[in-house]
Amino acid sequence: MGVFGRDAAPDLDNNIDGGNTVVNQAIDDATYEGDDIFVGRVYKNKEDFKLKMAIHALQRKFHFRHTRSDKKVVLLNCVADSCPWRVYVIRLEDCDNYQVRSACLEHTCSVEARSNYHKQASARVVGEFMRPQYMGAGSGPRPGEGIAMDGARGSMGNSYSLLPAYLHALKAANPGTLTALETIVDELGNQRFKYLFFALAASINGLKFMRKVIVIDGVHLRGNYGGCVITASAQDGNFQIFPVAFGIVDSENDRAWEWFLTMLRQILPNDPTVTFVSDMHSSIYSSLRKVFPLLSL
Repeated sequence: MGVFGRDAAPDLDNNIDGGNTVVNQAIDDATYEGDDIFVGRVYKNKEDFKLKMAIHALQRKFHFRHTRSDKKVVLLNCVADSCPWRVYVIRLEDCDNYQVRSACLEHTCSVEARSNYHKQASARVVGEFMRPQYMGAGSGPRPGEGIAMDGARGSMGNSYSLLPAYLHALKAANPGTLTALETIVDELGNQRFKYLFFALAASINGLKFMRKVIVIDGVHLRGNYGGCVITASAQDGNFQIFPVAFGIVDSENDRAWEWFLTMLRQILPNDPTVTFVSDMHSSIYSSLRKVFPLLSL
């Protein structure tokens, strides 16, 4: 019984599947504290206990199994049947807390038996490992992290200035692609992004083979600049979704929808046999009546 000191890590073959690399890197880089086990330790709830035990095992590079797990008791044993390692916890009365009642923290199992310790590295566990690296003294990101990420990936603001070059490359790689980019001039004389539209050549060429039903919808964007993505899609003969066109606008308003549908009108005829399907947004209906007066709504 007692606190389990850090055991010697298994000396695994370097040629073992590289899937362990990410886990090992997370363990080596993390500075997680407070995962020691001792009789009397209390955990907030069952999930907290499982998470802390997974971290404990990953830090010490071994694997355990749940011998018993119900609403009142959890018993963990080493994955090796002959190993005495075990932890026994019970749920305290009138609360969700779990307390360690007994623990044997010595291992006698072989390195081979413990080599699959990485199986406990779920997304949540690895996330808990990595969380301290992205948190400062407070609850927000560390100072300068946003600047560092912008330097590595490029800033969201600068990405807008690359749109003309991107659309040019898109049309060069996909001849027949339709694109449109609209900007406005602010009070300082600078050009600002307003609307974007594109329909790939493959979508334009395949549209005539689709069912004559077009679904249009919009979804809000997250980020510093907001906006809304507008899409138009059809359905093929196998009842699969066929993307037709995409747009980025400031919001779902009359002007934005009319602009998007005007662009769409270049590849979609004003045919009364075509039916549009959408939600009940008023801007969609008013814009459709203007741009496609012959269509069925």
